[in-house]
Amino acid sequence: SFENMYKILYLIITIIFGIVTQMTKEEAEIKFENLGGFDMRFFMYAEDIDLSYRATQSNYKNYLIKSTSVIHLKGESTSKEGWSYNRYFYSTMALFVKKHRGILC
Repeated sequence: SFENMYKILYLIITIIFGIVTQMTKEEAEIKFENLGGFDMRFFMYAEDIDLSYRATQSNYKNYLIKSTSVIHLKGESTSKEGWSYNRYFYSTMALFVKKHRGILC
């Protein structure tokens, strides 16, 4: 199993930012469908953490492989000038908390 092969080289984590996946196309289609796909209320921000969090809630495992590295340039496809970026980013984070905790902090 994956766990036995990489016993010391990974961590199981709850949420992944900027998801990078490694699986077969068939595995991806089944898991993505089982999770209900992306929640369309999340656009650009939090769709990755929402999907990975729902995966853990459905008894899938998210692995962080210690021997690899990926640079996630958060928000590089949008302009960060003005208040609209901050307002949209934080409202999306608030939606994530409301969806999964039922409250807004």
